Amino acid sequence: MIPIQLPTLPVMRGILSGLVVLYGLSLASTHTRQGFGIFVLTAGLQLVRELTPLSSHPVFFSLIEGVVLILLLLPMGRYSPDIRRHLLISLVAYLGLGIASGPGSALHQVLVFPGFQLSLLIIMHTRIRTERYQDRLHLSQMNQTLSLMNTTLRSMGTLLDGGKTGAELYGTILSGAVEHVYADAGILFLVEDGQQGILRVEQTRGRPPLLQEITPVGNSEGADYYRAEDLFPASAPYIQEAIQEGVTRWHVLPGQPKGCRVIGLSPLLVDQKVYGIIVLFQFRSSRIPRDHQRSQYNQYISHAGITLETVFSLWKAQELRLHTAEGDYIGQAQKHLLPKALPPAPGAEYEVLSRPARGVHSDYWDVFPGPQGNTAFLVSDIAGKGMLSTLTMTIIRGTANLIGGSERKAGEVVTWLNRAITRRLKLDRFANLVYLNLQPSLGTVECAGTSHQNMMIYRLETGSIETVTSDQPALGIDPGTEYLSTSVPVDSGDIILVYTDGVVESVNPQGIQYTSRNLARLLVEAHHYPVRAIRERIQEDLLRFEEGAGNHDDQTLVVIKVK
Repeated sequence: MIPIQLPTLPVMRGILSGLVVLYGLSLASTHTRQGFGIFVLTAGLQLVRELTPLSSHPVFFSLIEGVVLILLLLPMGRYSPDIRRHLLISLVAYLGLGIASGPGSALHQVLVFPGFQLSLLIIMHTRIRTERYQDRLHLSQMNQTLSLMNTTLRSMGTLLDGGKTGAELYGTILSGAVEHVYADAGILFLVEDGQQGILRVEQTRGRPPLLQEITPVGNSEGADYYRAEDLFPASAPYIQEAIQEGVTRWHVLPGQPKGCRVIGLSPLLVDQKVYGIIVLFQFRSSRIPRDHQRSQYNQYISHAGITLETVFSLWKAQELRLHTAEGDYIGQAQKHLLPKALPPAPGAEYEVLSRPARGVHSDYWDVFPGPQGNTAFLVSDIAGKGMLSTLTMTIIRGTANLIGGSERKAGEVVTWLNRAITRRLKLDRFANLVYLNLQPSLGTVECAGTSHQNMMIYRLETGSIETVTSDQPALGIDPGTEYLSTSVPVDSGDIILVYTDGVVESVNPQGIQYTSRNLARLLVEAHHYPVRAIRERIQEDLLRFEEGAGNHDDQTLVVIKVK
């Protein structure tokens, strides 16, 4: 019988370590830069252990390995419980193996260090896959939200062309809400004017249990009417709270109403008043939607309210068409798309000058508070006039409210806006746009835009004007355009000026344009004033220059002074 000779301990350890290194190489080939970094880290740690005096102190080195693992596990709060459990198993298995084999023993030397490497790779691999999965999931849900929002827009356009009724638009809005959070049933109530607490059932989807055991207080033109307090027990006045607060709420209701586990109530705001309420029901799950689902669903509900607001404004304006120019009543509808109040911007003061020309507007601006004290600003100039420009403005507003102010780079936001215009409704409309994200904690402003972006920065330290330019095409031309971000440092006292062509192309009676040179001169002269005074100085200078001729194009200007 031929004796079998087992390999020596160093050979066994080398074999196991080699297998782990091959795993690291596979990660490097799959995940490029991140995977290569993992491989270098593990291989470097192995070399340190084998080629330094630490190899004779396995306990000391095991402590170092444990610290590295713990540091890698610190950001685990970002992950779901399943992933956290997976990562902790790796750490516990490594530590348990080390304790069970006894520090310094042959088994410890053979198994523990390759086990450390493997644990390290599993942790990093899981983190990479999690981040990629979350990113793909977020993009998928954003696509779904944009698709539902644009379905609502198409319904609005068909309605205005006479091809749909208001009931069909309400049905499209409710169907989109049900689909967005995978609800099992839904009701769209309209709040009756002048009748406190009376709700009209406008649309239903599925078999909502809320109405099955309650007698309506009236019926008119085929629609049932209910008292809000009758729909839930007195101890759960959910609908009354939704009307008063005007914000979406989710509640877990085991067995109440019958068979329902979760209920969501979403007020539809028109002119800052609750016009209707969408009530959604979940029978199969007792979990409310996740944070990112709720966030995007809230954007959809906000967009639905804006769509209704636009339709009502146009309907109202059509009634006055015999007495008002066409541009005036469309312009009145477009006013509803602009912000009604300026949100605070940590780390900066800002003011907005908005001088629309008579009739249809073509400028759109907005401000989006973001995480970590960031504030995003958007200024756009849409080509053309009329209804299609209004729809383009509505698409930009809905998409920007979905992703504006997020952690995404400025270039990504502009790329999404371009896709929304070119792919969704395929409107033959172009838009020049500037999107910038002020990041006070980093001392930078990240911006992206088109070749006609108008942006200048006054530098307090040097007293000079710096212009920020772009060579990228207007939105609405090519859906495949990837817009790039530019990061510009800013210091306290610097002033950022973003404006549309209507400001610098303002013409006086002699046919002379105002030009960006005059704007820069005035900014240098007035830089020591508060932002409101700077905005007023610019407006007064424009009026003085025009000599009563008025502005023939919309004028929008945002003044941002860094604190």
